[in-house]
This record gives sequence, structure tokens and C-alpha cells, in this order.
Amino acid sequence: MKPKISILAFIPFLVFLLASAFSAPRVDDQKCLFCQMPILKDTATIDYRISLTSRGKTTAYRCVLCALADAKDRKGDLTIVAATQMKGRSVQISRVAGKWSVSPETAVFVYAEGDHQQCETRYRALTSSEAFKAYTASHPKVLQNAKLLTFAQFLKLAG
Repeated sequence: MKPKISILAFIPFLVFLLASAFSAPRVDDQKCLFCQMPILKDTATIDYRISLTSRGKTTAYRCVLCALADAKDRKGDLTIVAATQMKGRSVQISRVAGKWSVSPETAVFVYAEGDHQQCETRYRALTSSEAFKAYTASHPKVLQNAKLLTFAQFLKLAG
């Protein structure tokens, strides 16, 4: 005879699943090479991953500002792939023979002074300037004083 399992036995499990699906970004076991804060995991709705590839080695970062600050101290060619406001879309920042370039050319950057604990929101690549208003509206407290910057302006802030 099969034992009967009450549906009530599954309620704690379902609550756990729902809570984890709608909670703050989950952290990875990895720490950012630059700021030593945990690297956030991508979710079903937004990407967080930032990577820098230099001399055949790829390193993960918590935010695009950390990756750029670290890149300025490195020699040689490199590429940074930065998550944007859109799931599955990224901005590629390259330095070849000392010259910086950004793709897509329409890319801009959000900068909002404040606690680095929220760097994944405060310092972010956007696919275009048109995305700035919607992105800042989606994070009104953190980005209330956010600035829209060109890559050249953002690079200067990276140290």
C-alpha cells in the first residue's frame, strides 16, 4: 500500500522556492578581484556578470567600474564584457594598442555615487542613452542622483 503524502507537506518547500526566486541577487562563491565583494549570479531576468580577458586569462568582477579600474593597471590588450540593463545583451569594452573602444557604439554608463554594496546597480553599462530613464526609474532610491556618462567620462572615474 502506498503511503499518502499530504499536499501540506510540500508547502514549506514551495515557500522556499518562491522566496528564493524573488529575493535579492544571489551571490557566487567567487569574490571580485578588485573590491573583494561577492560576485552576483545572473538571474532569470537580469545578468550581472562582468569579465575581463587579458593575455588569455579571464577574470570575473562585481561591476564594470571594478573591471575598468583594474584594467587601467594592466598592460597590453584586453577586453571587458559588461552586463547591461537587458538580459542577454552586453557591452564590449576593448583596449588594443592603447586605444579604447566600446561596442555597441551607442553604449553609455550609469554612475551614481554611494555605497559600493550596490555597485551592480550604481555602475552599469547600458545599451543606449534611451535606456537611461527606464533603468533609473526601475531603481529610484539607489539611482536618484544618477548620471548618464559617455565611456570617456566613465573611464576617468575608474581611477
